[in-house]
Amino acid sequence: MTEEIYSIVRNNAFNLANLMIRNYHDAEDIAQIVSLKYLLNQKEITNPIAWSNKVTKNEVYIRFNKGKNSELLLQKEEIEDFEDKLEDIMKKIQYSDKLISSEEAKQLLSADDYKIFRLWVKSGFTITKVAKLLNLSYHSAHTRVYKMKRNLKAKKLLKEGYTTSKDIIDYNTNKKIVKFIKTFVEKMKSNDLKSLHSYLEHIPAEQIQPLDIAKVLDYKISLKDKMIHEILLPYFDSLNQVQFCGFRFKLDKRKRIKVTEFISKPKSVLVIKKPMKQILKKLPKKIKGKIPLTFEETKKILKDDVS
Repeated sequence: MTEEIYSIVRNNAFNLANLMIRNYHDAEDIAQIVSLKYLLNQKEITNPIAWSNKVTKNEVYIRFNKGKNSELLLQKEEIEDFEDKLEDIMKKIQYSDKLISSEEAKQLLSADDYKIFRLWVKSGFTITKVAKLLNLSYHSAHTRVYKMKRNLKAKKLLKEGYTTSKDIIDYNTNKKIVKFIKTFVEKMKSNDLKSLHSYLEHIPAEQIQPLDIAKVLDYKISLKDKMIHEILLPYFDSLNQVQFCGFRFKLDKRKRIKVTEFISKPKSVLVIKKPMKQILKKLPKKIKGKIPLTFEETKKILKDDVS
């Protein structure tokens, strides 16, 4: 066991306990208990973060169930709501660049990014120290580290078979997608789609249907095969209603976006009547970022909740 992993386990336990019980001193006690249990069982633990989440949650519930003498501020009626928050947190911290080995990072990253990864580890995951080692400003060092971390996560998730998540998009490709969307919206508003020709491949600009785009929301993306990406772009129209359009694109040899297909509107859209968290509880959990259901299967399960 390295001090690094022990520190991650302890910090994770404290942060999670503190969120649940809203009491600094109890959270410290629980973090200490979790840390000691980790030291005793580390040889059998293959995923320290997942293990830390589970044990921390158990320790919090043990204290909660003691009743009157507990200083916990979490009320019984909040338990169900907290379960949702805990699940969200667990999803976000399942991946950590701090737990990736140097050998794996070297396989996944470019030479330049791997250099930053090594400095990131050497500095104890501190931007200020990275900046000092590279003789850069804090802002420049932060950008270099962010780029490396995004690329590392994208490569790792792609290697593990994820196909439906923005996390599979590397730093440079994300910048190009954002620039393309911005340009597309500007040209759509000025009715100047012909100047989009540099982005289009075998698609005449006149075939792109004019859209009433007032404001775009964050894009959704999936990988259809090794070459083709599919973007779903939700947006508000001038009547403040949510609409959708879609693109399929590939990257050419110069890593430029080339749109191969434009979808002005999805064939079918489910309008949800209830909060998203209630809807997601009725559906199976995502596998590699994707819910394992067809549109028709989803529609059948949610028949009373959508229109």
